[in-house]
Amino acid sequence: MDDSVLSLAIDPQTQAVFRRAVQVLSEPDLPYAVGGLFALYHYAGVWRRVKDLDLFLLPEKVPVAARLLRRAGFAVRLRHPEWLVEAYLHGSKVDLIFGMGNWLAPVDQGWLDHSRPGRLLGLAVRYAPPEEIIWSKSFVAGRERNDTGDVLHLLLACGPTLDWHRLLARYGAEHRPLLLSYIVLFDYVYPADRAAIPAWVREQVLAAYTADLNRPWRGPKLCRGPLLDGGGTYALDIEFRGYRDARREALEARRRRGEPVAVQITPEETLLERPGA
Repeated sequence: MDDSVLSLAIDPQTQAVFRRAVQVLSEPDLPYAVGGLFALYHYAGVWRRVKDLDLFLLPEKVPVAARLLRRAGFAVRLRHPEWLVEAYLHGSKVDLIFGMGNWLAPVDQGWLDHSRPGRLLGLAVRYAPPEEIIWSKSFVAGRERNDTGDVLHLLLACGPTLDWHRLLARYGAEHRPLLLSYIVLFDYVYPADRAAIPAWVREQVLAAYTADLNRPWRGPKLCRGPLLDGGGTYALDIEFRGYRDARREALEARRRRGEPVAVQITPEETLLERPGA
């Protein structure tokens, strides 16, 4: 997509802040990928009122990025230790995202290795891969925020060229039913564009789902709802109906695998501030 259109849709001060962040973080040893609304526009031509600039980076790079932004005049705070740092300047916000909001996985090297070149407000950048964007957005299906439309637009625009093998690997066996649900919804919303999703993908995912239905569930009494909406929609099930929280289960599984689950800041570091600090 032609990024020159963005200069007409974003006020000059916000543009300046976003450009400043991109320039400040353009260090050789600090790779990141642009996501959020800008990536959605880049891949699918979808636009709405911009609220922030989303930059995806590895967890271990967060302190460096925070230091650089603070030196450039941004106010930086650790919003969610598991996945988000926010940086503010002149009322505009830049999000440093280093994990999924449902704690399912950190940003890993795949986000960077498969990123794609593009331009943002006249600057050369790398955009997060559409596969990772679809994967992460498909888990945002809550009452207060729901990215279903974004997922469907990305499937429509990028479906024929997606690396479906890699996308299937991202979901894994446990979460492929979620992908299947989006494929079914896509067929409903865009019946004339079913060819955007390869037939073999449908067949493989549906066959796995059917086979799984024929096997009895032998795991704990689990509710995966919090993976889709951590805002309390499924609190009743967790607190009063005896269901285990799949989001917390995922976090514990990551700890057992030795994966980073939170940004750690030593007492000597003052790079980040918590909300209200």
